[in-house]
Amino acid sequence: IIIFMTILTVLPSLFFAYQAVNDSILEKNINKFLLNEVINNSEREVTNKKVDRKNKEISFVVFGKTLTEEEVKQLVVDDKWMGSIERSVKTEMERISQRLTQRIKELAERYETPLPKQTSEVAELENKVSAHLQKMGFVWN
Repeated sequence: IIIFMTILTVLPSLFFAYQAVNDSILEKNINKFLLNEVINNSEREVTNKKVDRKNKEISFVVFGKTLTEEEVKQLVVDDKWMGSIERSVKTEMERISQRLTQRIKELAERYETPLPKQTSEVAELENKVSAHLQKMGFVWN
């Protein structure tokens, strides 16, 4: 019975020691892989390293060199805002262009007939109206 109790006491310790050694070897191999294959003497860093032993997967995030202030400005202004600003300016220019085109059409229609011709047409119509009114018995001075 003493031997049985000793085995029951030592067996879990051996299991946990075996797991700890395997974890240590695995961690060493992962770090070696990341160092040789991913970082590879460049200006990159690995963060958020997670190991999923169950599915045998490694996930990590790689960062490159730190961006300078000028590079950040270029990314923010050129890549993000410039497209938006350009679209807004283009839309506004199209709106103004359409409004001007519409106004020019209105003015062209309004002034299509010259003033002397319009004046003579008004005089003709005035004479016709006066003639009709006189036939109906309305007379004025």
